[in-house]
Amino acid sequence: MKKHTFIFVAILLLVVGLTGAFASGAPEEQTWDLPQTGQRATYGSGSDGAYEKGIVWEDNARFSSVGTSVLIDDLTGLMWARSAVISPRSWAAAVDYANQSTYAGFDDWRLPNMREMRSLLHYGRDTAVWLKGVGFTELENAGYWTSTTYYYSTGSAWYVHLVEGVSYFASKSSSYHVLLVR
Repeated sequence: MKKHTFIFVAILLLVVGLTGAFASGAPEEQTWDLPQTGQRATYGSGSDGAYEKGIVWEDNARFSSVGTSVLIDDLTGLMWARSAVISPRSWAAAVDYANQSTYAGFDDWRLPNMREMRSLLHYGRDTAVWLKGVGFTELENAGYWTSTTYYYSTGSAWYVHLVEGVSYFASKSSSYHVLLVR
């Protein structure tokens, strides 16, 4: 009888333990340190400007100058060339230019990936104007190549349009501007 009681209690504890594990609800929510979008205006209930969620960053204090040629994004830690490449070029030419660049004495420049390039977008104003105001020069109100190939059509790559604040993909033979990152 004691043996049966022991087995019954062991099974009961196992069931209660498993039930408790499943009944405790969802796992702890994970959070990521994402920056705010920069949008402060409210365009209705539930809009981004109403919540202003994310890491706060000040428009004019986000970038630090390193000499006269580069800017450090204090939010992401990325170093950007202060001056964009003026002449648009194909994706392959942009990649080659970035990989061979010795701008400001550094030899490890590259094209930014999609997320890095989109980290520059300001959703509360014209991004190109804002970036010029914080120290970037020679930016055009145009598209800038990323290093990210479009998965569905590998003959295309993503670019980010600084004024429209959107990403598109285009044939790698198309011509867009270049902004170097390291």
